[in-house]
Amino acid sequence: MDSSSNNTRVVLPYKIDVEDCGNAIIQKIQNELEDSPRKSHFLTIFQVAIEAFADSIIVPDGLSEAEYKAYYQIETIHPAFYNWLAYYLTLQNPNKIPLVLDMYASEKYGPTENFNNAIEFLLITCLEHVPFNHQAQDDAVVRWVREKNYNLNEQTSPVSEEQPNHVDETEAEIVEATITEKPEKKKKKVRKSSTPIFQDRETIPDIGISKAWHGNMCHIFINYLDNDALHRSTFIEVMKGRHLNLEHRIFLNMQANLFCQAIKEMRAPGHYITSTKKLIAKWIHTNFCFRVKGNIKAISESYCLSLLTSVRDAPEPKDKIKIDFITSHPNMAFKEK
Repeated sequence: MDSSSNNTRVVLPYKIDVEDCGNAIIQKIQNELEDSPRKSHFLTIFQVAIEAFADSIIVPDGLSEAEYKAYYQIETIHPAFYNWLAYYLTLQNPNKIPLVLDMYASEKYGPTENFNNAIEFLLITCLEHVPFNHQAQDDAVVRWVREKNYNLNEQTSPVSEEQPNHVDETEAEIVEATITEKPEKKKKKVRKSSTPIFQDRETIPDIGISKAWHGNMCHIFINYLDNDALHRSTFIEVMKGRHLNLEHRIFLNMQANLFCQAIKEMRAPGHYITSTKKLIAKWIHTNFCFRVKGNIKAISESYCLSLLTSVRDAPEPKDKIKIDFITSHPNMAFKEK
């Protein structure tokens, strides 16, 4: 932990002081941007961001300057942590950035569950909020993501999924054969499928998922992706609304009712998903397999539609996927690398 005595303060390396970081961003905007309404806009935005953080914490009265400053070191569990980590990185030497990210990934400064995914799907977009040039820093972050999240020999076509070790019962009706089938007695030479991964967009157009919500979709559901490295690229495209050919379905290690409940919530409040429930049901049926009584199975469009339109088999409130609509930035779209 940080230590302080009177006005002497020891700060851990890479610990982010929101007030200092925000003021440094403001000063850099002042120095590097020409006078314009755009410059005034960003100066206001970052001043408001500092004030918003101050409003989110409770600072006792009567503190020394060193004690006061300690409260402005943002914790990893704060809703705005990844925003401020992104802003902090734009100020750093690019060679230092992997060290910063490794430190937070190690959880030495606090819990950072699914940190690598958050860096890819949240933080990279937050870098775009900073208006001065920080391309070298962006490139350093992307290189770190590629090293940590992607296998250089990554395949693009998923293979058959393995059956989970544990069994959770559900009332979902079984409508298709399991993905994992018993091998035939006679050994046959297995050929890789020549079927394209995605269906033709002219034949089956993408469902309407707001571009501003693509990154959030990935961040929420990638935690359930059974084989992260193998299916990541395909998964990202599916979360933009594309349709897979059936033999390339992705297995999400969860029950279908949990997924449908989350999709239902995303469609309702902010209209992040704009297609009809019938089209969404087709998208879910086409793209995903789920856990059904210990097996890996797809669900029918009709059953999926019933989950989207009624309370049938709705998950218990304690089991629902928590979706934070408040802290999601409206421009948080996944950025291609």
